[in-house]
Amino acid sequence: MGAAMGTRSVEILPDHFYHLYNRGNNKQSIFRTRENFRFFLRTFRKYFSEERIRLVAYCLMPNHFHLLILILQKFDFSNVMRSFSTSYVKSFHSWHKTSGHLFEDDYQAKLIRDDKHLIEVIPYIHLNPVIARLVQHPEEWEFSDCNVWCQDRAGNEIRKQFYGSAASYRRYLNQYATRKREIQALERRLLGW
Repeated sequence: MGAAMGTRSVEILPDHFYHLYNRGNNKQSIFRTRENFRFFLRTFRKYFSEERIRLVAYCLMPNHFHLLILILQKFDFSNVMRSFSTSYVKSFHSWHKTSGHLFEDDYQAKLIRDDKHLIEVIPYIHLNPVIARLVQHPEEWEFSDCNVWCQDRAGNEIRKQFYGSAASYRRYLNQYATRKREIQALERRLLGW
């Protein structure tokens, strides 16, 4: 299994956004099949109910994940995250006949400090598969909610507030994607990777 889960002394508080991420031990795959990706999301939603958090944006990559969440109520986040992770790791090992550490380290939880940080982190999350050259356009990646962000549907108040329409968000992503060096520098700053 992975190391003991913790937030590295980040206090998880209601009415705050957090960027959660982790990657595979030695950068190994943490998702090997389509069902692994789907199970991860189903299990996450099971442990983190809509009453507790709002999953704002996400992208699951073969060897790491990014989740942007808004905490809606106070609860023992670390223990729930530990239970969620343990459930996923046990299932992964059972499916693939593996053992040992799946994740490199504890998950990371970064507090989103302000609107500027929020505006940066969402496209960063969505552009991961483009930067990794898995797809040409971020909304093509099946294991992300970018396609939802790129459609005009009711309910995406954050997109409307900061980016405007779905078409505006797509344009923003395209402009952002052309700045690959800046994105890599942003990754080092946001994640320390």
